[in-house]
This record gives sequence, C-alpha cells and structure tokens, in this order.
Amino acid sequence: MKQKVIYPIKSLLLNKRHIIEIINDQLKHLFRIDYTHHRYRDKNQSEIIIL
Repeated sequence: MKQKVIYPIKSLLLNKRHIIEIINDQLKHLFRIDYTHHRYRDKNQSEIIIL
C-alpha cells in the first residue's frame, strides 16, 4: 500500500520541479534577449550574459 501512495507523490514532485525548471529557463531566455537587446553594442556585456 505504501508504494502505491508514495509513487504518485514522487511523480508529482518531479513534475513540479520540471515545470519550475522550464519556467526558469523561459525567464532566463526572455531576460537574456531583453538584456542583450538593450546592450547590443557592448560586446563584452553580451558575452557575459551568454555565459
């Protein structure tokens, strides 16, 4: 019985973590584009952001 209860909880946690990672990646991506757009002429700045 315990395994049947634990498994869905684990999968839920993994899904939550996965969703959070996706959201973080999207935010980073958006921020990076926005930031490089504003600092496009400063090559050093855009290199730092890409890293």
